[in-house]
Amino acid sequence: MRSLVIILLYFVGFCSYGEPFRPNERVAFIGDSITHGGNYHVYVQAFYATRFPERNVSCFNVGISGDTAQGGFQRASNSGHGIWESDVRMYVPTAATIMLGMNDVGGGHFLSMKTPEELKAQNEKKLGAYRKNYAALLDNLERQGIDRITLIKSSPYDQTMVNPKAKQNLYQFGIGKNDAIVALGLNVIEVESVKRGYPVCDFNTPMLAINAKQQKTDPAFSIIGNDRIHPGDNGQFVMAYEFLKFQGLQGPIASVELDLENKEQLLARNCVVSIEKATDEEVVFEYRAQALPFPTKVYQNVTELVPFESEFNQETLQVSGLKPGTYGLRIDDIEVGSFRHDQLENGVNMALLSTAPQVVQANAVFDLCMERGELSRKIRAVVWATRYLANIEGYDASSLEGNCSVIKQVLAGDLPEGLSKAPAGNTVKHLRNYLENAAHYTQRIEQLDVMTGPIYEAAQPRPHSIVIEWICD
Repeated sequence: MRSLVIILLYFVGFCSYGEPFRPNERVAFIGDSITHGGNYHVYVQAFYATRFPERNVSCFNVGISGDTAQGGFQRASNSGHGIWESDVRMYVPTAATIMLGMNDVGGGHFLSMKTPEELKAQNEKKLGAYRKNYAALLDNLERQGIDRITLIKSSPYDQTMVNPKAKQNLYQFGIGKNDAIVALGLNVIEVESVKRGYPVCDFNTPMLAINAKQQKTDPAFSIIGNDRIHPGDNGQFVMAYEFLKFQGLQGPIASVELDLENKEQLLARNCVVSIEKATDEEVVFEYRAQALPFPTKVYQNVTELVPFESEFNQETLQVSGLKPGTYGLRIDDIEVGSFRHDQLENGVNMALLSTAPQVVQANAVFDLCMERGELSRKIRAVVWATRYLANIEGYDASSLEGNCSVIKQVLAGDLPEGLSKAPAGNTVKHLRNYLENAAHYTQRIEQLDVMTGPIYEAAQPRPHSIVIEWICD
């Protein structure tokens, strides 16, 4: 069977390309803890708001810590009315992405199996369950009328990092947890892509490539983190970068090219320019771009890992024919920098000018996206806690009042039958968030839509007055 799958993929190929989200698209990012607690979907939201301020695309965090493809298809039910069963449906999505697999491949058995054959057999068993549940998840999404679905190969489990501070490596007999994740991608995700025509975005391969390159000189490096599972902010941004690149969104924000020796050679891309004065010592013009830059503070720590700045964040101002010397650059009477004439001739990237009004505006848009993302995580905690309480033997987690009572009991250290250990860390955080937000669950989801409007209002490009003035030789 495996041979037939490989032959099919070889001759037919799977869909390894994507397309941008459409205007007014509502995208459910379905996943596990990497989605639940991460920001890659927030970065994608911020990019769409700043680059396509007219599209009104809404990205929704629909991740659940610890979830699997089985939980995914349960949460995508088209008929259940509980918080768990109606999770995906609550966002009324028109499109979805799926990144599941980290928990489906399991964990402890990678070290507990006594022989390679036992380990491979256990991995095959988990692969079979994933195949069944992943197909059921896709079926449920299709029943909801969602036909624009992106399949994502999970970010990797780091089985190559050598770091005494890292968690024990789930690797034995030359087989590791990430090898099993890769097998899910080949035998399930790619097969479903061919069968249903859905595109596949691969996070695993490029993130492994970053690790391999960096670990040659620093074995303790990881784009993931010391737990080998959860990408931090840097890894999350790399995921967002790969997703945007997969959608084919590389390209400049806007650009202005002016040749003072031939003023008819004004080139304005994705912007409108009106020249008011143009001499070899001073240039004044009105400028309105159709997009905003992306905040450099978000990706400044990964500039050596991915070329986001050169591929996605260029707002170029290029002027040739200036007399030699140093020039001040003002935008709306704000001094944003000084440059030599040859720098201006080669092009200045205004997206990197921290005091430029459009950059300040973009930072404000991003901050609004992060606020919305934080609310999303609180909503996710309500869904997560509902499932957590379902582990209690004989307990029906459909009562808000009953759930709050049990959670207070659990937080006090009194564990009902079915909960094996006292809550700690994120479990405590999620349970407390349930107490705070469960009574307003539907309103919190509606609030996400309310918060989306101001994001796009804040992202509308504004006209600016730009002055380039000679200062000295």
